[in-house]
Amino acid sequence: TTRNAMTTSAGAATTTQGDPLKEFETDPVLEPFLADDFDAVTYASESLTARTSKTVLPALDAGIKSLNAALRGTVTSHYDELLQQLGGIDESERVLEIVRDGVHNLQRSMGKVRVEIVEPHEVVAAKTKQLENLTRTVETLHRVIRTLKLTGRLKDSLGASGGDDAEGGAAVPHSATSGDLAKAAKMLTDASELEREGVVEDQEGSALAGIEVIDRDARWLERAGKEVRSRATQALNAGMDATSQAEVGAALQVFHNLGELDRATDAVIARLANDAVDVFREALDPRELARAMGGGVSASERAGGVGVGGGRGIWPPAGQEHRWAEALWQRLGAACERAKAAGMGSWHLQRVLAKKRDPISHALFLDEVIAARKNLWREKVAQSTEAEAAANNPEDAISLPCERFVWQLSKGAGEAFGRAHAAAGFARDTLLKGFPRLVTLIEGLHEGLAKESGAAATAAKGGVPPAVRKDGSDLTVLLHACDAVSNAYLARSFQRLSEPVNGLLSPSALQSLQGIASGQISASGTVGTRAAAEDVRRFLLRVREELDAVARHPTLVTQVTAGAVAKALRLMAQKAEIGVVDGAEARIFVVGTAQTPAQAKNAALAGVLEEVCAALGNLVPLLPDEPAKALENALAQVAETATEALEPVMSAAHAEVHKRLASMHKEDWAGGDPPMGEGCSTYMTQVIDVVAHVSEEHLSGVRQGSLLGHASSSSKGASGFVPSTIAAEALARRCLELFVRHVSLLRNLGENGKLRLTKDMGELEQAVSAYLVPATSSLGDAYKALRALRPFLFLSLDEVASSALVEDIPAANVLLHLYSHAPKEMATPYERAGLAPPQYSAWLDKNSDAEVWAGVKGTLEAYESQCKTRGVTPHAAVDVMRLVGSRAFEKRRS
Repeated sequence: TTRNAMTTSAGAATTTQGDPLKEFETDPVLEPFLADDFDAVTYASESLTARTSKTVLPALDAGIKSLNAALRGTVTSHYDELLQQLGGIDESERVLEIVRDGVHNLQRSMGKVRVEIVEPHEVVAAKTKQLENLTRTVETLHRVIRTLKLTGRLKDSLGASGGDDAEGGAAVPHSATSGDLAKAAKMLTDASELEREGVVEDQEGSALAGIEVIDRDARWLERAGKEVRSRATQALNAGMDATSQAEVGAALQVFHNLGELDRATDAVIARLANDAVDVFREALDPRELARAMGGGVSASERAGGVGVGGGRGIWPPAGQEHRWAEALWQRLGAACERAKAAGMGSWHLQRVLAKKRDPISHALFLDEVIAARKNLWREKVAQSTEAEAAANNPEDAISLPCERFVWQLSKGAGEAFGRAHAAAGFARDTLLKGFPRLVTLIEGLHEGLAKESGAAATAAKGGVPPAVRKDGSDLTVLLHACDAVSNAYLARSFQRLSEPVNGLLSPSALQSLQGIASGQISASGTVGTRAAAEDVRRFLLRVREELDAVARHPTLVTQVTAGAVAKALRLMAQKAEIGVVDGAEARIFVVGTAQTPAQAKNAALAGVLEEVCAALGNLVPLLPDEPAKALENALAQVAETATEALEPVMSAAHAEVHKRLASMHKEDWAGGDPPMGEGCSTYMTQVIDVVAHVSEEHLSGVRQGSLLGHASSSSKGASGFVPSTIAAEALARRCLELFVRHVSLLRNLGENGKLRLTKDMGELEQAVSAYLVPATSSLGDAYKALRALRPFLFLSLDEVASSALVEDIPAANVLLHLYSHAPKEMATPYERAGLAPPQYSAWLDKNSDAEVWAGVKGTLEAYESQCKTRGVTPHAAVDVMRLVGSRAFEKRRS
């Protein structure tokens, strides 16, 4: 009780005095003691220099007393806890002493055990080592005995004697048959495996090296292996030359037993491919050609000493060019025949591999060759990425022998054609001029391999893969051999096509074209002049010549279309784009005035481009898919440039049409007289004048420049690429859309007004057909809306919701028209926004139908609120408008 009272009083005193550490924070003398990096020497030095000891010492004494008092209070308040802690420490010391005694006892026991087991362990280790040595010796003796027996059987089967005395003789007798060679190969492989059995890691040579009886026969085994491989190679080559499946199969069995089937196959394929490549090299060798033709001359001699081509290359004598060219093509044809024979040789090898099976394992030889190639490819990929392996050794990814032959032939022949093209001479020029003929030879080679191997495979009735793939991918590989000539041919083709383009759109012509249009100056180029038509015809003629030259070769058609024709079209578009004028002068539009020089310049450019687009657009459906796509993309770029040339004046025409149609809101449609005679409303007369002016003043020049006229410009094949047709259709569609919109914005419509609008519709349709688009039905939704608007105007409010005409008219226009059936108290969206109908029409161009529907719902809600306030029933138009809007917008959104 006394202790508790003392603890309570001490705690109270501590609480009253507060935390001394917090008091230190406010005391400048004691505050440094709270720092983590407090240094007593530094503090003492600073105190003695900055303050007197009379000031510092009392403060330190007071702080010490305060801390002592706080510590005393803390100890007193936690007296019981501290006593418990002391008791726990005593218990821990007793437990630790017990553990320490146990550890000493365990160490003494382990020492006794160690003394007792050391001697038996040493004995066991020695016996184990002896047993290991004995086992190794026994295994070595077993391998020696097996090797000696195997060598003896091998000698007996070959009828030869081994040892040093036989080094000078043949290890394999000449009388050995293919069967003997196969057995010998199997035993040689078994002997090699025995040598490798006991080899440990990092050991070089045989595990039996140094044993006298083994070393005595080792040289004989090595010589026997070489002779077996040599005899098997001879048999394989003889079987390939005789196309004997039996002989080839027997030779392949020897290599299979040696574990070298894939290497033997690769060697045969490489020999066949090299033989075929050598024939191509000889056929393209200008010296061999000159020797066959009785001698040639150098370029300088041919030119009379002038030194054409720097005197390089060998050329035929004057007047012998055709004869030499035919001789070169005959040599190349013979080379392709030899290559086909070599290809059939590779297929003969593949056929045997596909039929032959190992008599013991029954493994198909072709499967083993493919598996070996795949394992090699996996090793290459493991050492690097698959992309790097394919880039460095693309041949390693090919498994079938015939495919490897095609790849090696293409690579070697490609090098021969590359050297022939790099050397200036007659061969290079002949290959360039007759490149399609070269492609014909390559395609004939591929077709011959396909036919002959396919017919033989069908006759054999076996699962033998043909010499070439059925998808024709091997033809692409073979054609890569001509890449050097192909690239040069395409470059020359592009050069021939770019000549009329450069003449038509020369820089000087583009700079002076505006002056030509105004009649002030003449041009060095032809665009804008009568000679432009001749240049365009020349370009189109050359396009036809280039495509006709390769018409029988689908691959070449694609290459010429994409690499020459499309490239020349893009060049034309780029050059024309430079000359397009897009300034204020090009955007002037006044009905009844002639086009400005800037507009005339743009029209001249568009006319040239339109003729090209219209003529070549008809060619697109006649081409295969890939070249058609390339030509279509290029023509789209040309048409886009021509459209850009017409865009300034056509934009101004669109704005003028909008302005004239917007003026219909100034007329009285609620009353007035019914339509009389042949005339139409004033605003419609103005719109027709705008349309006629665009057609006669701006588009007619483009159509005349294209030399096609209006009718052919609308032809089915070319219409998608004819700029004037595109521009006319866009303007016609805009006229119809704006007319339907502005009619829908009319609020007060009487019967006579509807009749006048109906007559205006007919006049607009006739004007569009006469001046812009003869077949107005091709305008799509805009024309449907115009045709539906005529009967729609005369529908009653009850008939609108159930009428099929609503489907043909834009929903926004239907909703806006229904305001003409509603009372004046229901404000339209543009009235609520404080806009005039022309301004609201401009707003509609920039906003979606959903926003129009939101505005309509706002007016309906406001009107219903007014009716509710007045206590009247809303007009029936509200329900119809909500029905139409929900059908058109809310269901579409869901």
